[in-house]
Amino acid sequence: MAITINSTASGDIELSDFVELIDKSAPHLTQDDLLAHADHLRMLSNNRRFLVDHIIAELKDIYDFQPKNNYTAQTIMLGGVAGKFYVRANVWLPGRLLHPVNTEGEKRLFSFERAHDHNFDFLTAGYLGRGYETEIYEYDGHCRGELGEKVDLRFLEKTSLPEHKVMLYRAARDIHIQKLPRYDFSISLNLLCPPIPGSEQYIFDLENGTIGNLLRANFVGQRWIIEAAGYLCSDDVSDVLYEIATRHRSEKTRRVARQALAIRWPNMIDH
Repeated sequence: MAITINSTASGDIELSDFVELIDKSAPHLTQDDLLAHADHLRMLSNNRRFLVDHIIAELKDIYDFQPKNNYTAQTIMLGGVAGKFYVRANVWLPGRLLHPVNTEGEKRLFSFERAHDHNFDFLTAGYLGRGYETEIYEYDGHCRGELGEKVDLRFLEKTSLPEHKVMLYRAARDIHIQKLPRYDFSISLNLLCPPIPGSEQYIFDLENGTIGNLLRANFVGQRWIIEAAGYLCSDDVSDVLYEIATRHRSEKTRRVARQALAIRWPNMIDH
């Protein structure tokens, strides 16, 4: 299950020292490594100045703001080592601060109130405010990834992420529903491992116990490159598209690959 770590670490740590410490600790971060860094993330959450300083520095270079941020607008990238780990801050808005006309759209954009998993392990700590409330479920991670596929979901707990609380979430195991904060503008800090290669992130239909959709995964980028291959590439790409169409874990990606094959190699999709 998602693990709450009872860290009482005092003192604080600078962001640059935190990143250096994580980088030197292990060649590849595992769940055990993340647990070992719980006190360090707690110490970063104790530092009440570093995030303000980081934001000010970013704003002074606004024309090159967050160039490596591939996440949603609620995320502030703080550092890390490419391919090894990432450090970020997430902003959580109470409902009253969401767009008054497109509240549901913003909830979908930021995955508020949607049961979803992640394809990476991560450690999180509350930094500011009383935080979001969350319901946590788990599953065994073994699924084909097809929409409507039945998944055995098990409820674990309802909890929240107030200042300095530290939790570990496991890739392709823990499912959470993040509720809009009731009271405060809140911020959390995350230490993330890289995504598991070839894996997706899912939105779950709790009522029916099924996979409901994909969660902003790399599907969009995959779709465009697969479609482009169907129109632009020569015959040497057909075997690659066929492999994707028949063996890729994601049903959506398989379907797009079949459509790309149908453009120039329709005979292959009948096999």
